[in-house]
Amino acid sequence: MRCKQKREQCVFNRDGKCDILDDTNFTRPCPFYKERPPEILLEKYFDGELFRSIKGFGGKYFVAESGKIVTFTGRTVAQTIINGRPTVQLVDYETRSRRRKSVAVIVADAFIAGTGVVGFRDGNYLNCERWNLYRKGDEEE
Repeated sequence: MRCKQKREQCVFNRDGKCDILDDTNFTRPCPFYKERPPEILLEKYFDGELFRSIKGFGGKYFVAESGKIVTFTGRTVAQTIINGRPTVQLVDYETRSRRRKSVAVIVADAFIAGTGVVGFRDGNYLNCERWNLYRKGDEEE
C-alpha cells in the first residue's frame, strides 16, 4: 500500500493501518517523511588537493580552492563562460533538475564565511581562486 505522505511504499498491517503511526487518517506526520536530510560538509582529497562538498547537492559535487569542480567520483565538471564569468551546470539528483551556478559563488560558499556578494580582488572575473575572492559588505580578510 502507498503512503499518502511519502507517496511510496510504506509499512502497513492487514487492517490497512500504518504500523508506524497506528492510524489510517494520517492525523500526524509520518516520522520517516522528511523534506531533505540535513546538509553535511564533506571533505575529500583528489590528486593531493582539498575539495569540499557543494551545498545543496548532497555530496555529489566537490569544489577546490583553485575553483576546480569535480563529481564524487573525481571527474572534472566542464565550465562554460556566460556573461564573462565561469559557470557550471550541476544536476540535483533528488529533483532531477539542472541548475547553473557561478564558480565564484560556489568557491565563496565553500571556503569564505559570510553572506555578501562575491567580489574579485584583481578584477579578473575568470580568476575564481579562493585568494582572489571576498564578500562585499563583509570585512575583507
